[in-house]
Amino acid sequence: MRTLFNRLIFIRMRRVFELLVVSLFLIIILTINSKWSSSIINDNNKHRHININNISVNSFLSQDQSLNQNHDTIIEKIITGQPNLAKYIHLDLKGAPPQPNKFYETFFNFIDQLNMSVKGIVIEYEDLLPLNGRFANATHRFGYKKSDIELIQTAAKSHRLEIIPLIQTFGHLEWLLKLREFELYRDELASPMVITPCLDLTYVLLEDLLQQTLDMHPNSNIIHIGCDEVTLTNSHPKCQEISMDVPERYINHVKRIVSIVQKIRPGIRILIWDDVIRSEQFINNEKLLNELKNLVEPVAWNYHPTFDDSYIYSPIWNIYSKLFSNTWAASAFKGGLSRLSMQTNTTHHVLNHQAWLQFMKLSTNQNNKSFSAIILTGWSRFDHFMPLCDLLPTAYQSLISSLYILTTGKSILHDYVNDCYELMNSIGKDSQLCQSLPGLSIWSGISSLSLSLSQIEDRLTFLHTVAPSYNRKHLFVRRYELDLRLNELEMLKNDLLTVTQLLNHHLSELYSLDVIDEWFDLYITPILGRINATLIEFSPVRNQTSWSRRPSISIKSKIIMQCILPQSQTTPEKCLSNPWHGKGFCEPNQYKSAIDRCEGGHKSCDLSIEIYKELVKVLEHCSESLHQWSLTSQRKIVQSKEFGTTRAAWIESIQAVEKLAERNEDITKNIQHHVIDKMVAYKNSKYERSFLHLKKVKEFEKDFKKVQKPWLELLNKINEAKQEFHHASRKLHHAKRAENVIKTDLGVTDEQKKKVKDSVHHYESETETCRSTYSKLMEDMKAKQPGYQEEMFKILSRTDDFERDRLNQFKLMFNALQEAISIENDARHTEMSDLFNKAIGKHNINSDIEYFNKHYGRETKTKWPVFEDVHESCHSL
Repeated sequence: MRTLFNRLIFIRMRRVFELLVVSLFLIIILTINSKWSSSIINDNNKHRHININNISVNSFLSQDQSLNQNHDTIIEKIITGQPNLAKYIHLDLKGAPPQPNKFYETFFNFIDQLNMSVKGIVIEYEDLLPLNGRFANATHRFGYKKSDIELIQTAAKSHRLEIIPLIQTFGHLEWLLKLREFELYRDELASPMVITPCLDLTYVLLEDLLQQTLDMHPNSNIIHIGCDEVTLTNSHPKCQEISMDVPERYINHVKRIVSIVQKIRPGIRILIWDDVIRSEQFINNEKLLNELKNLVEPVAWNYHPTFDDSYIYSPIWNIYSKLFSNTWAASAFKGGLSRLSMQTNTTHHVLNHQAWLQFMKLSTNQNNKSFSAIILTGWSRFDHFMPLCDLLPTAYQSLISSLYILTTGKSILHDYVNDCYELMNSIGKDSQLCQSLPGLSIWSGISSLSLSLSQIEDRLTFLHTVAPSYNRKHLFVRRYELDLRLNELEMLKNDLLTVTQLLNHHLSELYSLDVIDEWFDLYITPILGRINATLIEFSPVRNQTSWSRRPSISIKSKIIMQCILPQSQTTPEKCLSNPWHGKGFCEPNQYKSAIDRCEGGHKSCDLSIEIYKELVKVLEHCSESLHQWSLTSQRKIVQSKEFGTTRAAWIESIQAVEKLAERNEDITKNIQHHVIDKMVAYKNSKYERSFLHLKKVKEFEKDFKKVQKPWLELLNKINEAKQEFHHASRKLHHAKRAENVIKTDLGVTDEQKKKVKDSVHHYESETETCRSTYSKLMEDMKAKQPGYQEEMFKILSRTDDFERDRLNQFKLMFNALQEAISIENDARHTEMSDLFNKAIGKHNINSDIEYFNKHYGRETKTKWPVFEDVHESCHSL
């Protein structure tokens, strides 16, 4: 009994304890909730100062997607700025170069008045410089003139800005190497991206380029020689003569370029992009990288909103601090995000600068040398062949915000800023400075355009959601909503045309017509095309007032009509997209036109098989639909009120039409057996494969290469001799000019005159030697030319025979197709005609009229009303 009592006491005590624990837990939860609610209320009453580190911003979203929708929101980061860090703004002129007299003076004035430690401008001219000599026909047709280059430098000097020309000297020489006359200099024949370092003529060419560039920039004490994104393959035949790996050849090339630049302008500082020398093959070979010690100043570029650990803690930073007196940074204020971009993403680029500030602080703490300057790059294209992106005026907000965060450590981002005056007030600057910003109306114009395009995209997406192709095909769409949305789309199209017309005017104030045309073709023409196509596609369903029962029956004849194309009016060159058109067959690699023709024949065989298989499917669908149509139509006629010979003729005419299905089935069999099967058999026998290649075509290519190899070697020798002769001639010309000047200079000593005279004799001798070598090689070429041409034409004749055989097969295919669809002497056609004649013959109009009158009309007995008297039996009522 006592044990039982103790047990009950224990159970009650445990329950009381559990109740106390639960009560304590509830008190804690209520306390935390009260404090949290109070904090929220207080925060909502404050002006928002948010630490960037405590929020997650997707830098790949536009600003209005990434940030809070409160227009007054300011994101402010308390981080150490770099007010004394030298800042340089990079202008990329390979895309949308501004008109010099309308841009540089006002833009440089704005940068000067902004007072944010901008020391200079890095200008990447590419093909825009007014070069002469061998480059005269390589530059941009609407490039800058020498007076424009002088204008730029004068404007820069008046606003205390240094001009740093950026001239690519290794990779990204597409603007030059794309041209036929400079193919010789390519590292890889098929790609114009990288110049070969294995030709001595390369350095003659680059010296000329650098000489002319520096001559046009007499006051520049720094030059940038590019050398980024070099995908060197050592494919040039000359590279095989000296065995050297890619990193070593890269360093040797840079050293030679540095030597050329220092010879032209001793003491000049030389910048180089660092992405190649920052790679593992150089980090693991510091001895090789040591060869560049104090020759160049690397520019480390990174355009990401955050830096990964492999970049931050790379051993390259210690190597740089030991080898180079200065290391530069490079961020991006535009063009660092997307190849095709109409409007600059400010958020992304500001976060990139924030990442640089954090990295610079970390580098200093790790006892690495601090960065001596930063270049804010503003890319207009990813490379020479890429589309235009981010016109400069759309990046003004990004540029100003980026300079601000670099200087103060604070970023001020409004959700949707398209007003310079508001932005300048936000950073505590005089808003009147905006008046000196060229193309300011382009900034606001493209912002408005972006909003219009967003609305149009929404409508197009909605339309294709509520009325997809299946519904439009069967005219089965909810019309009211469709009309409403299409009317909205037409209104938006009109608004878009108005905005673009105004924007076109603004663009013409800063850019040339070729830039404006390209920009509109990239960003406006496609969306207008989509709008017009949508309005056309949706027009049939707008007039629909009644709809069929479900399921909808497909109209197969529509498929047939879609297969009927207008006759092509293009030239053979356009049809083949022939890159060899306009060149002589015996020129280097032109034999590939014959190889391409043979390979194209194989593809044409495949295409013919594919096309006629599709035709067979169409005809089969058509036959099936005709049978179904005939059955349904006869049933409807039987159920109708039609009668007599008309009903009989109608039904029999339907049955006659149905014979088309049987005719189609015959055509289908004939096309399958006499066209498709025969073409398949021909292709398999003619185009025998050897692993990945067509055996016969590979033989042709091998024979062409064998004949052309010694000819290419001779052409290379001729080109080298020509370049050496021209170079020697120019040196002789300069020497003679110097001699003429000295003759009239009374202050020149006899010894100096003798030296000049000796140099003239030396260059005369050198020129004559080069001329002789060049002439002999030309004579050698003329002697070998007939034999070389004859051998090339022999192989070409074999490819002609090969192609002629294929074309004969195509003629047989055309004849078989004609025979398959011909109606001459066709039994089915005769039967169908007979059935029609029989059906029409049965149709007797008078007979049907008489039948109707006999049973329902004039010959029937009509019961006319007669007078009926009252019957006597009715009186009793």
